[in-house]
Amino acid sequence: MIIKRLSSQEIDFPKWDNFINRYGKGLLYMQSWFLELFDENWGAFIVYDKDQMIGVLPYQYQIKWGIMKIINNPFVNELGIIYHPDHKQIQFKLFKSFKEFQFISSYKFNVDNTKTVHRRIKYEATYHLSLNKSYEEISAQYNKNLKRKLKKSEDLNFTQEGNIEDLIQLFKENVAHKINQIEEHQYDLLRKIYKALKSRNIAQVYATEINAKVISAVLMIQQGNRLIYYFAASSEKAKSVNAQAYLIDQLIKEYSERDLIFDFEGGDIPGLAQFYSSFGADRKQIPVFRQMLTERLKNFFIKK
Repeated sequence: MIIKRLSSQEIDFPKWDNFINRYGKGLLYMQSWFLELFDENWGAFIVYDKDQMIGVLPYQYQIKWGIMKIINNPFVNELGIIYHPDHKQIQFKLFKSFKEFQFISSYKFNVDNTKTVHRRIKYEATYHLSLNKSYEEISAQYNKNLKRKLKKSEDLNFTQEGNIEDLIQLFKENVAHKINQIEEHQYDLLRKIYKALKSRNIAQVYATEINAKVISAVLMIQQGNRLIYYFAASSEKAKSVNAQAYLIDQLIKEYSERDLIFDFEGGDIPGLAQFYSSFGADRKQIPVFRQMLTERLKNFFIKK
């Protein structure tokens, strides 16, 4: 058994993707073709048993002034460790190898890695809702407030033919000013991601309209066992008529009775956490690891 640190150019993509699909439930963010969409370089720690891949930990990075810095592109929500179930012990060896990097500005593991990383790590929340039941069974678990909201949104129109440009415009007008880091090149990256997803027939923009005007939209991705609520925006009008709740309800109706997990992609903000949980979704934790050289030195002297 050996652990190798490889650049993306050294990785056999078909073998990599086959491993992710077989043992990682097809996790979108760890697909080689998805990681190749970004300007950031990527590489991975890979564990081999003879010539067989049995564990992986991918990462994105930048090199500036000759220094390697591990980063997480905002459009990559989970990476982390995936391993062959007969070799559970290697997850800890992979994490130990990863910690040798001196500069880790932010790295998101996946929801299945909560027992792998050490206790001092921080966590971000997301919410998962199983769709393997009938719509009637799922909606029966909605809380009373959500059910009242949905009764007031019956005049809305749900469309499966939403436009990515309408979604981006909604975001620019209603959300972007609340987030200081959004720049024009990031919208171009979103368009690039959408084009790649669309070419694989795994993405669709859904929207709600009132009087033929789009007031809420979301980019949904179906990959592996997840239906991902990837990028969404709503207008002020949408809030007053509960358009986002209506949109999610229609998506649940559309995809119910399938072996899928509705991944809400977030939930750290109290209002969002309450909203997502109102659909009966369960809170999950995404471990987020950060490490700078000063922290490594401090930990070294504490051990001494």
